[in-house]
Amino acid sequence: MSRTGKHVWTAAGWTALFLFLSAPLAAQQGPEGLSVKAGVGMEYLNRTVSWDENAFTSGLKGILLAFQAEVEARPGLSACFQAGYALSDFGGLVFRGLPFSVEYQAGATGGLLLGAGIKARASASPSFDIEIAASFDACFGFPGEWALEGLAVEGSLDGRSSWMRIAAGPVVWYKGLSYYVYPFVRVQYTALWGSFRMTETVASLGGTEKKAVSGRGLVAVSLGALSEITEAIGLKAEVTAIPRSGGLDIGASGRVVFSF
Repeated sequence: MSRTGKHVWTAAGWTALFLFLSAPLAAQQGPEGLSVKAGVGMEYLNRTVSWDENAFTSGLKGILLAFQAEVEARPGLSACFQAGYALSDFGGLVFRGLPFSVEYQAGATGGLLLGAGIKARASASPSFDIEIAASFDACFGFPGEWALEGLAVEGSLDGRSSWMRIAAGPVVWYKGLSYYVYPFVRVQYTALWGSFRMTETVASLGGTEKKAVSGRGLVAVSLGALSEITEAIGLKAEVTAIPRSGGLDIGASGRVVFSF
């Protein structure tokens, strides 16, 4: 089975498990009306990726900007969606299957960001809520073109990248603070995979190589807080750490939330 297929089946298994676990949590809440939360979010993505059958590693860094919506069909059970723009930088990725080997150092390229997820939340005690969440995000990169320098003849590169990410796990919210501030701890299984397709043209020579990448580290631990400025407006901030062999990847995200 391919690496992508394994990730998809893993995501399906985790999602099915969390849906099964979320059913009794959501059932603890009484029926009420539909509620919608909309927001604008920004995330700093920082992952170490491996390639060439895990023989080499480099970085994937990105800035993700998205419009987000959360629809609560019944109290405690909601679906989440996001769409926006992503800047992804695969700096350090080496293409050796081209007429002239190339190490990518051209910086970030833009792409379309889409995502969806589910959440199930219930009160565990007067001071704590427990939430089960699963999400899937995908970035479809726009094509880029770069000139090759240092050659006696003209040459160019055309490339396009894409990546996907899944995350699933529990979130524990603390409700015991004053001033409408709610800190939380999130522990998730997470996986990232993708590819970068590069085409090189030098005079009469040409070649294409597609490099598959996979994120290092499968467990993410996040600390964050939600601050309710008013009944309709909130601010959410989160810092995420992903342990991996030989180091730690640190990312962060922020979001402005509007409730209706």
